[in-house]
Amino acid sequence: MNMPADRDEELRGLLRRLSDGPLSPEEAARLNELLHGNPELCELYLNQFTLEGQLRHEFGGRQPGHETLPSLARPDDGPRSIPARRATGGQVVRFAAAALLGAGLTMLASSVWSRPRIETARQEEERSTSDCMATLLFADDCQWRSEVRLVEGQRLAAGPLHLERGLAILRFDGGAAVVLEGPAELEVESRGCARLTAGRVTVRAPQEAAGFTVRSPASDVVDLGTEFAVVVERGGATEVHVLEGEVSYGKAGASQDSIELLGAGNAVRYDGAKASVPRAVPLKSPRFAELLNQAKLGPREDLLLAYEGFNYPVGRLPLAQAKGGIGWAGPWSVSPGVKLSPGGTGDLTIASGMLHVPWPVQGGRGPMLEAAPEYQSRRRQLAEPVRLDEDGVYYVSVIVRWDAPPPPPTGQTMPAVRLVLRSSTDFNGDHVMFNLPVFQQPQLDIQTGAIFTSSQTVARNETQFWVGKIVARRQGEDEIFFRVYGEGEPLPMIEPASWSVKSRGVRSDARLDLVLLTKMDGGMCWWDEVRIGKSWRAVVPTSAFAGNPK
Repeated sequence: MNMPADRDEELRGLLRRLSDGPLSPEEAARLNELLHGNPELCELYLNQFTLEGQLRHEFGGRQPGHETLPSLARPDDGPRSIPARRATGGQVVRFAAAALLGAGLTMLASSVWSRPRIETARQEEERSTSDCMATLLFADDCQWRSEVRLVEGQRLAAGPLHLERGLAILRFDGGAAVVLEGPAELEVESRGCARLTAGRVTVRAPQEAAGFTVRSPASDVVDLGTEFAVVVERGGATEVHVLEGEVSYGKAGASQDSIELLGAGNAVRYDGAKASVPRAVPLKSPRFAELLNQAKLGPREDLLLAYEGFNYPVGRLPLAQAKGGIGWAGPWSVSPGVKLSPGGTGDLTIASGMLHVPWPVQGGRGPMLEAAPEYQSRRRQLAEPVRLDEDGVYYVSVIVRWDAPPPPPTGQTMPAVRLVLRSSTDFNGDHVMFNLPVFQQPQLDIQTGAIFTSSQTVARNETQFWVGKIVARRQGEDEIFFRVYGEGEPLPMIEPASWSVKSRGVRSDARLDLVLLTKMDGGMCWWDEVRIGKSWRAVVPTSAFAGNPK
């Protein structure tokens, strides 16, 4: 890009300063001023961040400490990792980064903000994310006694849940999954604790969730890596049924000596809230898996907002004819900034049979969008935007295969494949970008300076199923999640406990009505089955989904 020589030299100086340590508040403000309103520079900024990630991936080295890295840019844990060879010694990465700066490349994403901004982001994260302790995974045909409408995928803060009718499934952030059967009254207390005052809960707690506690009027029940049920009657009488493993139970505040263990196949009953000693009763509680079958976890086509299956004739497709699917305001078009070859029209190329789809889902076996090495980006406008300015939950999915090129020489743009949500009225403003760079660590890019990279690496050159989740809030922090499934991973019927990467400290009021499929610099790529909906089961349809939506 062309910049005045004095501004270019000033930028280089600030980047060299960042190589040595955190910027002062004045320096950080000036750096943000240089970047503001310059889309080309922001694009280079993202590319440089991915290159820095590749350097650390290939050569190892110390990650930036908390004193220099904003909380929203710290790597996040993901569900799957393919071990990579890592060299030792932070000096290797430091030397490589210094060389990049000398070549005039843009800043590292992990150092956009000054120290005062870091503290602010950390404080906001503590206030916002600590409020959410569980996720509502399933709530079909549920009737709640609540002023706030509860929807699937919603994040739950501490507080009561009054289920008048139906069966709901929750997952606490500590890892325990809970089936709540109405009528029931349950209070979320923490990531690893709930209070049941009426009704029945069945808990499935994996090993990492051991210690999950259900408090009742008569007893506290603590999971020891097991499956159990607690039933509370209106008068306070409480039953504990252990279906697998064991639990400890006892009166609230009781001494350690009075705590009892209850093993699989056994059940006890307190005849009242004040009863001090329980009695044995027959085990009569359905298993967790039985309740899931009872829930009938089928696809939710009715919650699908937009769908593009690229069901067009194989070959060249004029953009004006690329108007299939549902939920769109017009056909596909060339994205802003794309440079076409002389005489080029940006027509789509439709191929077939280029994806290997091991999952029991529709799509990926017929027509699909093919992106040749020269392809850059195409966009399509949604009929209904993804709104970050009001409370809501959205999911996005796509099947993709990218035959990624080798990493480029220093100084060249970092190849990547992206699905991006943007605004037609503020194209270069806030956005949600699900990004896979050439070093194969999934990323989220939300705003200038809000980039998140997974610490996990996915397999190269295989078909992948991408799923994104957006929890939008009118007030407070928005949460964005991204999960990449490889060919050897099953697709769950309900939202997973872990994601490849998730956001921190993001707040936006954007209305995103554009979907972009973008490929940066080289390699062949194929996309199919673009879905946007308001349920995990709307965008991750299983074999029960009889056909593509019409």
